[in-house]
Amino acid sequence: MKYRARMERLLMLFLILAIAMGVSCAEESKAYPNTIFAQTDSYMAVKVGEQYPFGFYFMYNEAEDFSSLQLERVVLEGVDGVTCEFSRFQEAAPCGSYQAMSILTELHFHQAGKYVVEDITLLFGDGSRASYPVGRLVIDVYTEDGNENLYTYETTAMSSKTDSYSWRCYYKNDAVKVEGISMDLLAECKVTLRDTSYENQTREYRSGKEADVTFVSEKPAVYRFVLPKVEVTENGVSSLAYAKVGCYCGGLNITEEEMLRAYEAFQMQD
Repeated sequence: MKYRARMERLLMLFLILAIAMGVSCAEESKAYPNTIFAQTDSYMAVKVGEQYPFGFYFMYNEAEDFSSLQLERVVLEGVDGVTCEFSRFQEAAPCGSYQAMSILTELHFHQAGKYVVEDITLLFGDGSRASYPVGRLVIDVYTEDGNENLYTYETTAMSSKTDSYSWRCYYKNDAVKVEGISMDLLAECKVTLRDTSYENQTREYRSGKEADVTFVSEKPAVYRFVLPKVEVTENGVSSLAYAKVGCYCGGLNITEEEMLRAYEAFQMQD
């Protein structure tokens, strides 16, 4: 009986080890594509007729050779009211075992509406094309004139944290007030607004608002680009103010691990 019990324990141990090894091998053998774009959870509130610079980041292995390709155009799939202008490749430092590049472009907002970008298509000079998933970018395009009595150039353009965002503005006159900022993201957003005062470039002290935003999400994104919707009042009249500077939250020091983890979360879930 003792011998039988010991054999049963050994058999159970063997099965546990076999299952563990199988899981490990399954994880190591995940089939990633040759080219992986940073999966983003991003939002922009903008005015129709204007443009804004934007960047897409991607990494690729030795099976691809983007250095020999001429980028002619970037198309936002399923989006009629926003086009990409003046697009070009920009080489980036290697990302782990991958090579990396950015696509620098100007988003032109020529039709009002709400647009959700999940895939982009690259058109090349040799007539070829390729499409890639990029996560989720929501673009709200408004026709409303922006309130210019709010100075919104104080935000940091890039950070290393994907779970937080800081925004700051000041009032150009005492009648304008910030009522709130908002953004349509997959992540849950907690916004804390507080009064502040500081010295601007003309050495005058101004009052304004600071906003601390935290993001909580089970789905990891490589970065979150945030250009929030800003609601204001002036002399009792409600309007929008367009933030002038957006922030790539998590855009600094991107790693291969982050790229793969986000790609799995956005594209490889059942």
